[in-house]
Amino acid sequence: DYSNELQTETVFPVPTNLIATIIDYQSVQLTWDVNCTFETGYTVERKEESSTFTEIADLSADTETYMEQGLTFGTDYTYRIQAYTNSNLSDYSEEVLTNINVAIDRDGNVYKVVKIGDQYWMAENLKVTHYRNGDAIPKVTDNNTWNYLTTGAYCIYDNDDSNADTYGSFYNWYAVNDSRGLAPAGWHIPTDAECQTLVDYCGGNSVAGGKLKSISGWYESGNGTNDYGLSVLPGGSRNPNGNYANLGTNAQLWSATEYGSSLAWYWALYLNSEIRRFSVSILHGFSVRCVKD
Repeated sequence: DYSNELQTETVFPVPTNLIATIIDYQSVQLTWDVNCTFETGYTVERKEESSTFTEIADLSADTETYMEQGLTFGTDYTYRIQAYTNSNLSDYSEEVLTNINVAIDRDGNVYKVVKIGDQYWMAENLKVTHYRNGDAIPKVTDNNTWNYLTTGAYCIYDNDDSNADTYGSFYNWYAVNDSRGLAPAGWHIPTDAECQTLVDYCGGNSVAGGKLKSISGWYESGNGTNDYGLSVLPGGSRNPNGNYANLGTNAQLWSATEYGSSLAWYWALYLNSEIRRFSVSILHGFSVRCVKD
């Protein structure tokens, strides 16, 4: 005779803890927990903006990571993972949404990004310590050495490394103009014309400064309205003689446009609503904001 009957259910573990990490301006790294010992493989599905999910990868068993490249900056991408055998499918993992709307420099520092008009701008000052090819940018603290530089260098206000967290670093124009690349991949130092495009979009020189400044951090009544999220802070500058000045009252931002053999254009914001451009010695140390290619 037959034994007693026993009803069982085979549980197919679902992939969990799906994480999307932005690697650079066009790449995302997916990782997840497999949770299964008998799967044949995994499928990766993605939808772009509000479209439907489509399969983008078929991966082998025990795979826990996948990198997608060639993505479009500023686009929403949603991912999900599913395990399978020759005869069955697991449920989908949780969905994860990502958008490559950040800039990542050679050191791995991640910067917020805002779109203003047709331009994408970094919403924080650059603080990278290596050129794009991996070469170190010399850090120069000595005043006399700074005064006689003929190559790229960086420094931090008052030679206090903690200031870089808030205000970023200062660079001389040799570093700005170095062919090894100061800006993150996919970005560049704005030309004088690109800076003027930003200023014009924000209402012109007499009012744009107030709209681009942060709503706090400026001395006395100098705070801005930060209408566009650029959040310019009064990081001050370093003079050719090596002295630091104007923390809390001024912001100076390099352009990539040279003016003669020893001068370059920069843009300055003050305690009022103005933003102005000047040509100045390339030995100055100023902040840098980058614009997307």
